[in-house]
Amino acid sequence: MTRGPLGVTGTLRRLPRWLGYLCQLCGRGAVMDLGPMRKSYRGDREVRPGPWVTCEERGGPRLQGPSGEPGLGSPGGRMGSGDCDPRWLGYLCQLCGRGAVMDLGPMRKSYRGDREAFEETHLASLDPMKQFASWFEEAVQCPDIGEANAMCLATCTRDGKPSARMLLLKGFGQDGFRFFTNYESRKGKELDSNPFASLVFYWEPLHRQDPHLLGQVGPGAAGAGVAGRAKGSTRPARTPQQVRVEGLVQRLPEPEAESYFHSRPKSSQIGAVVSRQSSVIPDREYLRKKNEELEQLYREQEVPKPTYWGGYVLYPQVIEFWQGQTNRLHDRIVFRRGLPTGDPSLGPMTRRGEEGWLYERLAP
Repeated sequence: MTRGPLGVTGTLRRLPRWLGYLCQLCGRGAVMDLGPMRKSYRGDREVRPGPWVTCEERGGPRLQGPSGEPGLGSPGGRMGSGDCDPRWLGYLCQLCGRGAVMDLGPMRKSYRGDREAFEETHLASLDPMKQFASWFEEAVQCPDIGEANAMCLATCTRDGKPSARMLLLKGFGQDGFRFFTNYESRKGKELDSNPFASLVFYWEPLHRQDPHLLGQVGPGAAGAGVAGRAKGSTRPARTPQQVRVEGLVQRLPEPEAESYFHSRPKSSQIGAVVSRQSSVIPDREYLRKKNEELEQLYREQEVPKPTYWGGYVLYPQVIEFWQGQTNRLHDRIVFRRGLPTGDPSLGPMTRRGEEGWLYERLAP
């Protein structure tokens, strides 16, 4: 084991070299560029004509019938393993169609026990951006997480109507979190009228080291500091984690958006030009034809960045770290900054972190 960038323990040999390098940059106040994490999805020829997918295509949890029996397929009735009888799903859909409530209680999962709780002494840093980098590094290393940089972005209209969607984080550093989109999309318009947003990262199948076998780093750690972490167990354990971020959002400078746009694959650049995001279109064939036209037009030349496409940075004011526990006594540690002296929300259990941050433990 080697001590990784930002003072966290990790098996960096399994990390792509670019990620280890960028973690070091982030620790020096640079921006961690997540462009190299770009994934390819399946081709356009595999688009389905309707909204349904087969049980084999959707990985799903075990479902129970109204009397507690497993699904109507082979033992266990696990959707996604090929043993789910379609009659079971049809039965549930019929119940839902008749106005009945689909009880999802049997989908409850067990996490690891309270013995392995997330304590303040397990924080990689009292700077939440470095703590985020630590958890993000672990999520990237987890083979069961396809896109560790996937996040939910929630925005709100000026009159309080919220909306949310999934997109990819494209960079983060001491100033905040970066993402790119169409300024004319719903989220773009809402950010123009109400420049505050929230991000949520959820890493459900994360496998982490047992924190009780690592050195303590937080307050009361006998001066061990981040460097005090010891070599620990690599025993995998299912530990769902969530990071929630709130803050002010501003557009990135045009040169930065231009630079990122031209770093993308040409097909992605053309896709950004083709799609006037959130606008109504006649059918999918309209997109195909327009895409083919632009592929021919820009076959031998650079794709110009549309004026309606660019990036944002979210300057965090609140960052909350959540870790699930089997007994539902989940761990929540929240960092806040920008609060004036004497703010009524500050109490005797508020502690001082780094870089102007304050932190507290919240009830689950």
